[in-house]
Amino acid sequence: MKEHVNLETILDLFELEISKNVKNKHKIYMFEKNKFQNINHILEILKSGNYRRSKYNIFLIKLNTTI
Repeated sequence: MKEHVNLETILDLFELEISKNVKNKHKIYMFEKNKFQNINHILEILKSGNYRRSKYNIFLIKLNTTI
């Protein structure tokens, strides 16, 4: 099933989910500096079919408990 992708959908997703759930607020700030250019770029990638899902890296920082 292919979902309909449009500017409003992407903006809603950003405002309702991403901006509230991302812990690194500096990244949100940097994204918002050029928000519409960034969202238009995302929209172009999705509409062109050039987006490929990939894994992302999760890393943990372990504290040395033997001090």
